Amino acid sequence: MAQFLQDVSDLECNGVYVDSLGASIKGTVSWVCADILAAHMLFGMSQSFGPSVVQFCCYCLAKNKAALQNPHFNDKKFALHTPSNYSYHLQQVHEGTADFSTYGIRNDCVLHKYLKHFHATSGFPPDISHDLLEGIVPFEIALCIGHFTEKKYFKDVQQMNDILSSFHYLYTDSVNKPQSIPCNAVTRSSIWGNATENRTLLRLFPLIFGSYIPSCWELLLLLKNMMLRLHLPLLYMKTICAIFAIKLTATILCHNCLFFSPFDGVSLKPNHHFFHHYPELIRQYGPLSHCSTMRFESKHTFFKQVVQDCKNFKNIPKMPAARHQLLQCYLNESGALFSHGLSSVSEGDYVPRSFSTHFQFLLQACFPHIQMFTRLQHITVNGTEYTPGLYVIDSFFCGLTQFYKTECIVGCSEDLLLLCVHQSCHYAEHLRSFVVEDISDYHIHSVTELADYYPLPGYVVKSCATTGCECETFVTMKHYVSWKLLG
Repeated sequence: MAQFLQDVSDLECNGVYVDSLGASIKGTVSWVCADILAAHMLFGMSQSFGPSVVQFCCYCLAKNKAALQNPHFNDKKFALHTPSNYSYHLQQVHEGTADFSTYGIRNDCVLHKYLKHFHATSGFPPDISHDLLEGIVPFEIALCIGHFTEKKYFKDVQQMNDILSSFHYLYTDSVNKPQSIPCNAVTRSSIWGNATENRTLLRLFPLIFGSYIPSCWELLLLLKNMMLRLHLPLLYMKTICAIFAIKLTATILCHNCLFFSPFDGVSLKPNHHFFHHYPELIRQYGPLSHCSTMRFESKHTFFKQVVQDCKNFKNIPKMPAARHQLLQCYLNESGALFSHGLSSVSEGDYVPRSFSTHFQFLLQACFPHIQMFTRLQHITVNGTEYTPGLYVIDSFFCGLTQFYKTECIVGCSEDLLLLCVHQSCHYAEHLRSFVVEDISDYHIHSVTELADYYPLPGYVVKSCATTGCECETFVTMKHYVSWKLLG
């Protein structure tokens, strides 16, 4: 790491000379993606979050007891970490005036030794994969499972596992379907699963178990709302407004206050406190899902596979690095390395314009000079796969999301078209999902003109806990979408 930082320091001071510009371009490290333990290590803070550490937060000077045992905690009560108070606290620790547990700081950030334009107090965005999906989500789901079994909504954990295993997961949820709930989930205050599996479980939890739970699960629903807002795509970054931050702040505050209601004697975790800083950190870093370490950790799969296949353990760092460079060269020569934005399509068949009576006149009106179209089984645009049967969002009406069910995909010249059926919809508050139904209103949409890029599957489940309740089709969001973000 020292060699890397020396190179970045040289980039700060001297830069790289570019012939075409006739000048040197300088650069530095803006911020570092790291989980909370690694961030605290690089920050120079204590990696312990126990009660013995008075100040545990790398964003503010919150006291342990005041921040984690007060349901009406307001993060604005505490001053933020700044370069000036950081230096003052560090000086007191070095002089022996204060113990490291007083301010939570053990030593200076290692990056300060090499970089002049980087400071720890503004260089470590949060990692929602570890803080939320592998921290709070399994913790609170385990607590709620204990609460549900006490209320006799479920006989035991095995009954919940039977319901979980019988649920039919669709689209990408089938790849990231959650693991079974351990029998000792309540006692260990956690469940099994990685970040993506826990995200799927929380997102679909209302649909899977909603018909068995009449009420008393507002905490999980608020947690789901918070997760959807925190996974806002980067394309909405330019339109993130003050209202979004205010609503996120209100959701976090309501969630943390409600936490104490069903769980007497259980304290908030440090991650609950970190949530209060998220609205301001989103303004500073953009959508926090793009500051997550998940993309970097997924690369471990490749390196572990290389070591396993080569069975060479003499110089493990060098061998995967060399193999990875060979892979990058191969992908670059094949044109697949920078293929973002390109579309890939499945093999299709040529069909006349009259292949569908519902869309025949629409195709004729939009493309009067084209008689034949290519009907496709699926397409992939910017890494997102579209197939018939998925629901897309094309517009908003009075602030309500308008869903369209994809009936067929056709190729026309260089454009990819979704032949869709408009859906009537209303929001089911108990399940935090949209109820959709065909209204025989047919539309043609270009993939590039959708209001939101991500297609969603429709789940057919019971809408309430009443035994005679009929099944309906529900669409639950993957991330937060609003017409206010599309301005």
